[in-house]
Amino acid sequence: CQMLYTVRTSISDYLDTGGNHYFNSGRNFDKYCTNDSCDSNLGKINAGCLFLFDEFFKDSDNFKSNAKSNINIVEYIMIWLSYTLNKTINGEKSINEFYNKYIENSDWYKKEITGVTAYKNYKDLIDRNNYFLSMDKSIISKLYDALTSLCNIHVTDAGHVPNCEQCAKAANGFVTNYEGVISDSNITKNGLYRKILSILYTLSNDYDNFKKKNNNSSSLPSIKTKIYMPIYGFSSLIFLIENNFYILLLIFGIIVVFIGIYYK
Repeated sequence: CQMLYTVRTSISDYLDTGGNHYFNSGRNFDKYCTNDSCDSNLGKINAGCLFLFDEFFKDSDNFKSNAKSNINIVEYIMIWLSYTLNKTINGEKSINEFYNKYIENSDWYKKEITGVTAYKNYKDLIDRNNYFLSMDKSIISKLYDALTSLCNIHVTDAGHVPNCEQCAKAANGFVTNYEGVISDSNITKNGLYRKILSILYTLSNDYDNFKKKNNNSSSLPSIKTKIYMPIYGFSSLIFLIENNFYILLLIFGIIVVFIGIYYK
């Protein structure tokens, strides 16, 4: 979350009146901004993206120390990337342009990483999670709100460890944003509901781990709709959801998918 805070304070979530992201390069981004490459919105986003990947996945040491060997952190990077690209004026066009220019045709993302078996390079990590780039804007926006509120539990917008009151407020924000995603009927569209449930599981698991570290403080609200990982041996599509309404919603989504397949 500290790394995400660094990026968010250097590359604004919003656009100014000229349609540009505010950018404060500083020493964190100097090496990514050679030859005026950060003059454009996509160049700024590329600098932030490379910074995040370098911090967590540059080599085995970074993966073990910063990422804590948690490959799911790439999901958080992709949420930030997709959300920020969608904020640009051209939207979907910007996403395609960014991928073609900076990922497909850049050595930064294709450089082989030694000492790690979980991934080959940054492009490999992005391609495994490229569904984020085509995800519905409203879902990405809600996932981003959930992610930033989760991070605000750990670090305030001013970069400090939050006090009890701030922490409780951020926790309430996270639970509200989390429930907002899972109650959105759009998660059953485009065949991405299983992916979205997996992301929500990662977010809720991180939140629950934080609660455990704080002895399940009564000031920290509980998540009403719990998601558990697939039941192996049955079907990779099956998730356990601890909320009857959303069980029905998920079953309905699965039925619709299978009806579509049958008629094809």
